[in-house]
Amino acid sequence: MIGTHKTKTLAVVCSFITLTFSNCGNHGDHEGHSEQKEEPIKAPEQTCTFSYNEESTLIKWTAYKHAAKAEVGGEFQSCWLEGFNTSESLTEALTGARLSIPVSSSNSNDSLRDWKIANKFFAVLTNTDTLVGTISEMVGDNKKGFASVDVQINDTTQSVNFEYEMNDNSELKFQGIINLPLWNAQPALDSLNKVCAEKHTGAPGEESILWPDVQVKIFTTLQKDCK
Repeated sequence: MIGTHKTKTLAVVCSFITLTFSNCGNHGDHEGHSEQKEEPIKAPEQTCTFSYNEESTLIKWTAYKHAAKAEVGGEFQSCWLEGFNTSESLTEALTGARLSIPVSSSNSNDSLRDWKIANKFFAVLTNTDTLVGTISEMVGDNKKGFASVDVQINDTTQSVNFEYEMNDNSELKFQGIINLPLWNAQPALDSLNKVCAEKHTGAPGEESILWPDVQVKIFTTLQKDCK
């Protein structure tokens, strides 16, 4: 009986040792053959650059008359841009660029008004056959931001803050306000207001008013090349 009990005990011990080493071996095999997940291959990012298309540029202006500040709109039908640098960055492309606008290209869809603007406003200013704006600084990205533009009128240069935005079709818009007395242009405003007094008077008894601030909007579509 004692021998039989010892035999059974030995058999149990041997089975335990065998099971233990067997489990250790299986654990090692599992680690050794573990599968590694492959990372997905990323497509290379496109690099896009912007260049200027002069034919797409349109410049609109809005002046104001009457006490109610009624709008009078027009556009400049000619301009040219110098110093545009083809770049991936809109701010790098436009900083330093210089826009020139011949005042003779102003068109308000009213021939008499256009004659008065040319001869009673622009002709009163000094050296203002061409309006010039140079972008001295831009803060923003390829979607929106602000530009500081040095505007030359009447032999005077003043900085104007323009807001800009560009959509996914590379349609770019700048918008700002020109406060003409900052360019010593009040005499020219008074000259124009005098010949337009009848048109610049609102309700009976109101004073003829030509407001000094002019809103300027510049539209252009840049060419976008991606590789």
